[in-house]
Order: sequence, then C-alpha cells, then structure tokens
Amino acid sequence: MGENLELLKELTATLPPFPAGEIFPNYSKYKMEKGTVMSWHLFDRGDKVAVDKWFASKDTVFSNHIHHAKEIIVIYEGKMTLYIGDKTTYLATGDVICIDPNQLHSSTIPEDCWFITITIPPAKEFIYDRAKN
Repeated sequence: MGENLELLKELTATLPPFPAGEIFPNYSKYKMEKGTVMSWHLFDRGDKVAVDKWFASKDTVFSNHIHHAKEIIVIYEGKMTLYIGDKTTYLATGDVICIDPNQLHSSTIPEDCWFITITIPPAKEFIYDRAKN
C-alpha cells in the first residue's frame, strides 16, 4: 500500500498546474506564510462597493493589516478567529462582522473557511483585475 501511495505522490507532482485563472477569470491565489487563500471577485460598482468570495484553509494566518475601506465579512461555511485591537471574536457559519476603515486586524482559521467580503469602497489591497468587469 505504501508503495502505491508513493507512486501516486510522484505522479501527482508531474501534473500541470490547475488553470484556475483561465477557468475563473476573476480568481486570485495569495501567497501566505502558512495555509492556502483563494478569492473570486464577484461584483463591483467602480469606486462604490465590491464583493469577493474567499476560501482559507485550516491553520491559515492573516497577519496584522488594514484596509482603507469598510469591510463586512460573512462566514458561510467554517470558522474564523478575528482579532481587532485587544478584542477576539470567534466567527462560524452564519456570522457577520463589520470592520471599520483603517482598523488594524488579523485572523486565524481553525478549520477550512469560506466567506464573502463586501468592501465599501472597494479594497484596493485585494488583488484582481477590475478592468475585466
């Protein structure tokens, strides 16, 4: 059994990369110190509002950062621990939280998490090509 597993690992490494950017043109993958983070840009209205769908794998860490936009996070599957200043908030499926502009925050992901962000105005820090929309 172990021999087959090693062969599977070896063959899997030779597969071409998944062309998510071609299949999902508004897809972005983020380089993280730990974990996997992907997003799909869903909607924007110029300089008014943007909506993005996100996936963050278990044990992902979003280090301290700010956005110059108001950020609303809606968890629709999984869990997230959000740190704003000295306050810790535990979020799970169905929870919604609002982060004010220029508010330093970070988060950890204790289990795979899918969530939506709404940013008002659109967060320039999120990487995607708005020109395509």
